[in-house]
Amino acid sequence: MVSHLEPQLKDAEKHLTKLKSGGVTVLHDKRNFTEVKPGDPRWELTLADAIRGAESLLGNITTILKICERQLSGWSPTALPGEGASLKFPIY
Repeated sequence: MVSHLEPQLKDAEKHLTKLKSGGVTVLHDKRNFTEVKPGDPRWELTLADAIRGAESLLGNITTILKICERQLSGWSPTALPGEGASLKFPIY
């Protein structure tokens, strides 16, 4: 999971930087599914929504990575309970 999330974290950081620096010139208004470009009266609101969404995604990925790192610290593989024994299920 960590190896899957780390590239996503980098992509989310790049996207947020691009949004904040003006590197994005077309966004999609989620309210009515249309393209919005600079100069459009909806641009500022749509850009603010996109930035909030990107920040939220970045925060979520960061949180999940921290949880994974905490769970993995000191972890080592061990045998499963009952490994090697045959499992018996009751017959009803």
